[in-house]
Amino acid sequence: MYIWTAPGTPTAGLRKASGVSNDHRRAREAAEKALRTGRYGTAYVERVYTAIATPALSLSYVRTGTGWEARLGRAGRVEWKPFTSPVGARP
Repeated sequence: MYIWTAPGTPTAGLRKASGVSNDHRRAREAAEKALRTGRYGTAYVERVYTAIATPALSLSYVRTGTGWEARLGRAGRVEWKPFTSPVGARP
């Protein structure tokens, strides 16, 4: 599983966009679409796995700390670079 997150910019009122996909390509496409709106300066796609949390037995996503970071570069091209970070360090 993959989650994507695009933290908002101050001019966008700091609203965050996010989503979940079972395919990293679709997660990256969704993150790119958010970047192209101009309301987000950065986007992240991170590999996650599902876990059941107690006591409510609710499903949650556990971050792995590996994925990709994206920024909108020159000529509107989205530039991706891989990251490995401590779990929970990304937005």
